[in-house]
Amino acid sequence: MTDTSLLRSRFLIDKTEIASRRGIVVAQHPLAAEAGARILAAGGNAIDAAVAAAAAITVVEPSMSSLAGGGAMMIHLARGKKNIAIEYLPRVPAAARPDMYRVRADQVAGGMFGWPLIEGDSNIVSALSVGVPGSMSGLSLALEKHGTLPMSRLFEPAIELAEEGFTADWYLSTMIAGAARLMQRFPETRDIFLPGGLPPAPPLRAYLGSERFRQPQLAATLRRLGAGGIEEFSRGEVGRALVRTMKRQGGLITADDLAGYRAQYHESLTETRYRGVNLHTMPGANGATTAFETLNILEQFDLSALDFLGTDHLHLMACAQRAAFLDRFVHMADPSRVAVPLQGLLSKDFALERARAIAFDRAGPERAGDPWSFDRAQAAADTLARGALRDAGCTTHLCVADAEGNLVSLTNTLGDLWGSYVVAEGTGMLLNDGMIWFNPVPGHINSIEPGKMPLSNVTTVLGTRGDQAAFAIGAPGGRKVITSVLQSIVNHVDYKRSLQQAISAPRLHCEGNKLQIDSRVTEEVLTQLARRGHTVEVLEESFVTANFARPVGISVDAVTGVLRSGVDALRMASAIGLAS
Repeated sequence: MTDTSLLRSRFLIDKTEIASRRGIVVAQHPLAAEAGARILAAGGNAIDAAVAAAAAITVVEPSMSSLAGGGAMMIHLARGKKNIAIEYLPRVPAAARPDMYRVRADQVAGGMFGWPLIEGDSNIVSALSVGVPGSMSGLSLALEKHGTLPMSRLFEPAIELAEEGFTADWYLSTMIAGAARLMQRFPETRDIFLPGGLPPAPPLRAYLGSERFRQPQLAATLRRLGAGGIEEFSRGEVGRALVRTMKRQGGLITADDLAGYRAQYHESLTETRYRGVNLHTMPGANGATTAFETLNILEQFDLSALDFLGTDHLHLMACAQRAAFLDRFVHMADPSRVAVPLQGLLSKDFALERARAIAFDRAGPERAGDPWSFDRAQAAADTLARGALRDAGCTTHLCVADAEGNLVSLTNTLGDLWGSYVVAEGTGMLLNDGMIWFNPVPGHINSIEPGKMPLSNVTTVLGTRGDQAAFAIGAPGGRKVITSVLQSIVNHVDYKRSLQQAISAPRLHCEGNKLQIDSRVTEEVLTQLARRGHTVEVLEESFVTANFARPVGISVDAVTGVLRSGVDALRMASAIGLAS
């Protein structure tokens, strides 16, 4: 806690809201948002624009996203008023084994998820950390089902950015500088991102000029992928380069792994209803499931009667998050491999039981609940599955809305920052470190199995009122994605904030005994939270920190149909709309 006898200035910043009737793209980088907006302006729909923006973000925000990564896409289709999900997270290679990593002798836990550390961090930074990529399969499936333009056309903005380059901004330079030491271990990665041994210089002073950051190998790869689609990625030269890299650097992915990957198309979704809003996400064990459980718990309380960002509001938020994360750590894993009580976790009756364990005068609860009595599945819990509180992961999120009423929420991820740090030779394309999501110790519900999908933090959400689109939202930021998205929804739905105001508001994250909270919360509230038994850790967000996740979203006015943006205020996130 800070000294309350002192007065201190506070860092405050925000971004303006964009409103449009013709279409909006929000993304974690303005050049990616612009790529999507160009496609909307050329007559493409929201799905087309999302694919274009997803390709472009791999060029301008390479530390967070790659076409050799994975993710998920939620789509609201105006025609037919349907909501669908496409899941394309990385999978465990067929040759993987539960005991494939050697745990360090000191048994220290660490990393993004608090698993036991591995010798040489080979499950985080190496070819052995790469999961079977799904991004190209997912984007291809979205276009096949609902796109209107060919992939070759949609990849043109990304190819242009990679080939002609773009001005290296402060964010890119900072991310590269922070990774420079590890990049030295990977010559091809080093040569791309540290030309001449240094990060590309950002425009710090007008008279000093700046550098254009070019990626010619990636441009050639994007051109091949645009022309050949998923076949090029899985069976063409790009796929062969990936497999060669695996063989030479000790990775496990084979040509059969690439050819056998299939993105999953879901019309039956995981859903909950919160204060009259229908929330939709992809089925399975993911971040949105935990977000929905938290919202179901919070629905048992009249939040709108409590002061916004007051002690009671934030106390309930912390306790509900804590309850849902306790349940997540014990019960959740790939439901195709392990019995998981997904129906129980999302049961309103279970939420009521968890809410009764929350008191206004003290922090809690202390233990996980039992969702099995609210579920028809067979129980199989793992009390050792839980990881420690860790820093944010590395992902990107974007949303698109078009004039026809289509709405897209898309997450793509490399896993951890810069993924595996491995570039598929000659392609300029970074590879994910999807194996980071699995417990390297055998015998747990999230241990390694061939073909297994991870327990992901992906929280890709659509909101509807009746059959009308209400909003799309998501975020990068590890497990804090879950809490940032659900708090933005609460701010928007319960407290009637605009989506921009909802996203810009101070946040907290509580998944155990520690309550991490934004420094913009008042000293009085911080003191009261501590008195209720919370172990409070105050964190300040700045341009280069990532203490909390970074949501972006689009809302749809229920009366006028006007589209409105919401983006993270501190980093490069941007909204671009088409003028009426």
